[in-house]
Amino acid sequence: MTRWPGRDRRCEVTAVLSRLLAKYVPAVLPLALGILSVHCASYTPRWRVGDWWVTRSSDCGLDKVGWRLGYPYRRYDITRMATIDGQRCYVVQIEYRHGSMEPGDTREEHYVSAVDWAVLRQVTLMKDCGEFGPVLTWNFPHGRRWPGELDLCLPWFPVDGNRTTETLSFQNDPIDLYGRRYLYVQDTRAESSSVVRCLEAGDAPAEPVLRPSQGIVYSCRLEAEAPPDSATEERESSVQLWCAGYPWRLYDERRFPYSGYEGIVLRSWLIACGHSDK
Repeated sequence: MTRWPGRDRRCEVTAVLSRLLAKYVPAVLPLALGILSVHCASYTPRWRVGDWWVTRSSDCGLDKVGWRLGYPYRRYDITRMATIDGQRCYVVQIEYRHGSMEPGDTREEHYVSAVDWAVLRQVTLMKDCGEFGPVLTWNFPHGRRWPGELDLCLPWFPVDGNRTTETLSFQNDPIDLYGRRYLYVQDTRAESSSVVRCLEAGDAPAEPVLRPSQGIVYSCRLEAEAPPDSATEERESSVQLWCAGYPWRLYDERRFPYSGYEGIVLRSWLIACGHSDK
């Protein structure tokens, strides 16, 4: 029988490596994957056309700033994809409702960039003679990510719990009265006690709020203020809880101080979500 020394040597080395891998990899691999998951875990919504969700809000402080909550429920639907200035966008339709199943007479469409999750266009629709039609349209060429009462106010995704505070300048926003603002953004991993406290506050006897289903809960804070050279000291903020398994934040609280009041003026909770192929 002819022997091939080179090939035999390679076979021996291969056999030794195979035994080492079989012995040590099963023990080391879970640890390595665990370390990687700690450093690489992050969250980005996975929206699809047909996704929908419903939120319920509480105007815990709107009366203190001279406002009232007309529609405590909001129904969100991803109705289609569109292109704005060359960017692919999710079209998020919002219907304002008095009850979770009661259709409203006011809707909005927010065109959300699929690249950086900023709102590029906002359209307000009102019902007239039984049909909805556009009455106001705003375009935001630089993207809008504002913590106002009616804004989507989406963070920069993905969030990973390690984002440092960023300072950004926005110019020529057609809705913003001051024309230029600074936006501070930070996301961290939420403490479990804080998550429980925030979500329990939204439970109703026949309408509990949704709870984290898996993984890490991320706390995202967006805070906007007028520039240092502005005559106003107005500051607005949003604190949100996001978790894998859901298309929308589980919790959101808004602050926009007015006449010396600096507490929370609006809270909202996710109470239902799903997908429709219609």
